[in-house]
Amino acid sequence: MSECQCFAKISKEDTRYELWLKIYSENKLPLRHPHITISEGGPWEGDQFYIGDPSKLTMEQRKMLVEMMSKKFHISPIEVEYDLVEYGIPIKIDNVIITRCKKHSKSDN
Repeated sequence: MSECQCFAKISKEDTRYELWLKIYSENKLPLRHPHITISEGGPWEGDQFYIGDPSKLTMEQRKMLVEMMSKKFHISPIEVEYDLVEYGIPIKIDNVIITRCKKHSKSDN
């Protein structure tokens, strides 16, 4: 089965838009899959997220993302790296649209 090529784009009106463009210059964030995940704990309990795929980022994009997340959430870069590998990139679904790849466009896989 082919690899997922789904991606997310954020609305230009969203407050996160400029930040996204710094990391994802084309406003296209690769996803692990197009399904919504619901947070089960912490300050975002019950919030809905898409999961970005950090393995599809360039080294420069990943470095910028780690620095930004470390600063924003007040956690060490090492913790951010671990969480990216373990959980992926959390993307709140607000003002975000996704484009499904061929693998996911005709099914709910």
